[in-house]
Amino acid sequence: MLLFEIKDYVREHFGRIGIPTSFLNLALELGRKEIENEANFWWMEDERDFNLTAATATYPFQSGTILEPNFKDLRGLYWKKSTELQWTPMGIGPKDKAELDLEYETTEIGEPEQAVVHNATLHIYPIPDAVATYNMRMYFYQYTAMPTQITADDLTLGFPMALIYSALAQGYELELKDMQSAAYWRKLLSMQIPKIKREHIKRSWMDKINFIPHTGPYDRGRYSMDNMQIYPRR
Repeated sequence: MLLFEIKDYVREHFGRIGIPTSFLNLALELGRKEIENEANFWWMEDERDFNLTAATATYPFQSGTILEPNFKDLRGLYWKKSTELQWTPMGIGPKDKAELDLEYETTEIGEPEQAVVHNATLHIYPIPDAVATYNMRMYFYQYTAMPTQITADDLTLGFPMALIYSALAQGYELELKDMQSAAYWRKLLSMQIPKIKREHIKRSWMDKINFIPHTGPYDRGRYSMDNMQIYPRR
């Protein structure tokens, strides 16, 4: 569905009571974020290139070098010297900031090895040296914005009812203070989320090939993603 169609659908549910346009937009934005907080979905993927600064180990997402205010989660991080062509992967887990702070000396410098996201900031270990210019490539998930009135995106096109239910839950809860109705719409939303997660897994497996041996004592068979019940029925 196009965005204006979704807005009309949500607006009609408030009938004669009505809902201000500004609040309708807010309900849709909050509803979208509620969905995107459920998981890291394919339409939230993005990437960014930037350079490390010598003697600087912290890079906030809200300002400065990276400047990705809608950052949600890190997918992958790679580095290379500006004179090189090959990217080198950086470790981004499972250690947290407290563990890395103890592992590296506070004044230790060198080529980038480890990274961690803490308090909306990317921390690099060890502290980048000034020997070379280090190029970084970051793959990440971000909270997304609504499309324009007469356009659609993956969420509004593929799962419009999820956004509608989420926006209605926000509207009834915040505008009308009707918690019972909000719970009803949120229940319907909870039935849409597994469908979106299923589609996400299908997309991530689409180009992957599983090799199954044709000899041996094990049972073999063909499997289809369409027949798999990845999430329990509600």
